[in-house]
Amino acid sequence: MNYIKINTAGKVVGHGICQDEAVHLVALHNEEQLVQNVTPPSDWQRRFLMYQEGAIHDMGAPPSPHHEFNYTTKQWALDLSAAWRAVRRQRDPLLAASDWTQLSDAPPATKAIWVTYRRALRDVTQQADPLAIAWPEPP
Repeated sequence: MNYIKINTAGKVVGHGICQDEAVHLVALHNEEQLVQNVTPPSDWQRRFLMYQEGAIHDMGAPPSPHHEFNYTTKQWALDLSAAWRAVRRQRDPLLAASDWTQLSDAPPATKAIWVTYRRALRDVTQQADPLAIAWPEPP
């Protein structure tokens, strides 16, 4: 008999095959349940699946890499801190690549034209939406 393991929110967290046909709905130690005669898709670990009303539902792909599916509200939720960390990971190498422009032996004209760009890079974290960053253009 095929079965799936679901948590209290309905998230499919495992699956398997059991030889005992007498197994029905079994409460596990951590409030998870086994549901018999249900087989998830073969790629179930890479998908967001929910068991509800006797069927497995595919919750679709996340809107961005920084979204997580909330099985309680049944909606995608943006992890803002992860999104802003990703912005900083993209910004920091850009700042590092232009550090040479601010060294003491750099010509004053070079320093001046790069200061605005570097300030704009630092300020990208002040923008409203980490998923729609307006990146400054280097001089």
